[in-house]
Amino acid sequence: MKQLLLLCLVILPLKLSAQADLRLLEKRAILRFGGGSLAPSADFASVGTNGIYARNGFQLNAGFSYCFYRNLGIGIHLDYNQFGFDRSAFSANQQNPGMTILSPFNSTRFGLSALAFLPIRLGKTVALNFYAEGQAGLRGMNIPKIDLSYNELDNNFTSVAYRPRPSTMGYLAISGGLQVLFSRNFGLFVAYHKTLDSRHSISYSSRAFDADGLLIEGEHYLHNYLGSTGIQGGIMFVIGK
Repeated sequence: MKQLLLLCLVILPLKLSAQADLRLLEKRAILRFGGGSLAPSADFASVGTNGIYARNGFQLNAGFSYCFYRNLGIGIHLDYNQFGFDRSAFSANQQNPGMTILSPFNSTRFGLSALAFLPIRLGKTVALNFYAEGQAGLRGMNIPKIDLSYNELDNNFTSVAYRPRPSTMGYLAISGGLQVLFSRNFGLFVAYHKTLDSRHSISYSSRAFDADGLLIEGEHYLHNYLGSTGIQGGIMFVIGK
């Protein structure tokens, strides 16, 4: 009973003072920096002959938005995504060679955003801002650089090298979360982010030597759905009146 009474004493003043203010961010800009977790979709994480072998990783992001009318805004964003790589599954598919991974599995994204805000004042200096964001843009995708080595008694090849080729594709994404403003110009945010599934190709080349020293080269691609989800968090700065 005492705990319930204490909870009421905490919540009641907030409830009485909280009020939506759709013009709180009007004609103001938000600059944010953050990062967080990253998980590939099931197709993106697939293994096997045509698998992509992506695993959980991390993301870094920066964004700039401007609230041009009441609670509506537009913006730009730049993201760096680095996925993990299922080394053991890939090694088994390649008949367990010696393996050296020379570069990470990564993607860089740049695009435009459309945003909607729901600011709620909790007092003179503190406010909550619920927001939803739609994103569209271009991303580059690179699989890892991988060198494989084999015993010529066990395999037709003695070495195989895989190298990524420039692969650029479009993407659509959605995001939604909460921004906590501790003053007129500073706050923190947390959000859920989802890159929608869309089917694209990732290009790469192979260069292999057989047991007789013959060089065999080829150009290839992986074709699959490249969606992902993640949790973001970071700091934000509010610029303007």
